[in-house]
Amino acid sequence: MIYLDSGTLLLCLALLHLLCGAMVWLLQRQSARYYWLGFSLASALQASNTLPLLPMPAYPPALLIPLLTLLKGLLLLGAFQQLLALPRPALLQRQHLLPLCAITVAATLLLPAGPLLATVCPLLLSLACGSQLAWLLWQHGHNQQRATRVLAGYLAAWCGYQLLLAQAMPQPVEHPAMSPLLLLPLLANAAILPLCFIHLGREQELAALQQLAHLDPLTGILNRRGFEEQAARLCALHARLQQPLALLVIDLDYFKRINDRFGHSAGDSALRRLAAVISGNIRRGDLFGRIGGEEFCLLLPHTDMPGACEVAAKLSACIREVEVGAGSECSRLTASIGISSVPDCGPHGWPQLFEQADRRLLRAKRAGRNQLIWCDA
Repeated sequence: MIYLDSGTLLLCLALLHLLCGAMVWLLQRQSARYYWLGFSLASALQASNTLPLLPMPAYPPALLIPLLTLLKGLLLLGAFQQLLALPRPALLQRQHLLPLCAITVAATLLLPAGPLLATVCPLLLSLACGSQLAWLLWQHGHNQQRATRVLAGYLAAWCGYQLLLAQAMPQPVEHPAMSPLLLLPLLANAAILPLCFIHLGREQELAALQQLAHLDPLTGILNRRGFEEQAARLCALHARLQQPLALLVIDLDYFKRINDRFGHSAGDSALRRLAAVISGNIRRGDLFGRIGGEEFCLLLPHTDMPGACEVAAKLSACIREVEVGAGSECSRLTASIGISSVPDCGPHGWPQLFEQADRRLLRAKRAGRNQLIWCDA
């Protein structure tokens, strides 16, 4: 039967940190992998620094533990913050980071070597970084990914394990007299965290690809696919709740003339400015997208026909303020708008709602453009 002492397990822990750091470096392409590589190196150094068999410098190795713990915590926070595009944590903000580093360095230099320096200080630093990371991940997972909430709960449990570990190691300066059973969770954690990090990175990449598939590259708003998927869900929801819903189909007038007269770059600029004008004059819950060349859709939840006509008139006036060209060649944009609403269109499905608004848009264009049509002839 093979017995593993704490020294052997700590050596395995250091090697595992290095291996996982290399794995993250190879599998991740985001800038967060630089932070993770630094975290892995600091973790491996801290694990190997507690081995009694390794030659140590004259400076007691236990004095390095608070500094390495702080470095690990900050690098871990930075890695997840970069990976998930989270707000900068408080510990990484200059007004908190500089005092924390100063206090840690002062404690390392002034406190005598002993349990207070080698156990209590690292514990407090580890709890501060771990609890803040757990809170950030929990908040992110509430709005985005369930996996981040699971990882947040795991980190909270890990903070509890740190307390148990500190009580089991009252004097780690001369010799790490720790039970191998207490070191096994350290080995598990060294493997679990990188795997979670890689998994979250893959989820972020997939979410980015899905977002790109639903966005119009020219204007940055929803494309036809993304708009219709969300519009169908909104129509079904409002039909079930029997709430009003309105749709505006907006078509830029004489777009071909703009391209022929000012060039395609001016036409692209006109579409971007039109999208920006409409986006800046709608509510947060409204759904806006580009469904064709110069054709846009605006879905207005909780809006009846009179309200939709009011919104259409406001947008039409804003669009007429947009200018294309310069000097004597300058001209203003206009748009034709077809309007439909639920239950005005009969069946509450998205196809019927769009078909009616599109039919009214064609009538507006045939009637001379720059008009709003909200009823059938």
